[in-house]
Amino acid sequence: MESVDAVLGDRLTDRARVRSDVHPGSGLTKTFFVNWSKLPASQMRRYRPAATVVFLGTNDGSPLATAGGDVVPCCGEQWIAEYAHRVRRAMKTYLRRRAGAVIWMNVPAAKDPRRKPSNDAVNAGVARAVAGLHRAAVLDMAALFTPGGVYREYMTDRGVRVRVRQADGVHLSTAGASIAVRAVLAQLERFGVV
Repeated sequence: MESVDAVLGDRLTDRARVRSDVHPGSGLTKTFFVNWSKLPASQMRRYRPAATVVFLGTNDGSPLATAGGDVVPCCGEQWIAEYAHRVRRAMKTYLRRRAGAVIWMNVPAAKDPRRKPSNDAVNAGVARAVAGLHRAAVLDMAALFTPGGVYREYMTDRGVRVRVRQADGVHLSTAGASIAVRAVLAQLERFGVV
């Protein structure tokens, strides 16, 4: 999210105020950096945004405790269902009882194939979470940057070959963030936010 928020702020300078609240290394499956069960409500009280953009999940994959008290490992059906529940709860908070909008970006495939099971489970949970929510959207960064689940460091954008991933094989480069932000801006316009 770090590069996406900077590009988004630059692109919206004359149209909206962008407040960045990035938490590197955090995720819905970990509470030692940030407790995502509490963070969305805190952000809503502090900022009261017209729209919230979330790019989260590359660090998820840890076991999750279900409402019944079971601890389930990633990345089967029970884990996906619990992850979807957590994402949906966050989305509903960001929607501010329909006074807001939320755009959640799913995660593109990473260079390291060991991340595939957790990335796929995260994306399945996010897709499930958004169902039926008004003014909530999931932007498919996986299809945009890694069509068919195939990692790529470079892609052609507007006729020019650009590096879209950082050297870590996970995060977007500045050029990649620019491409992602075009999709975010298009969704913000569909929501009538900008």
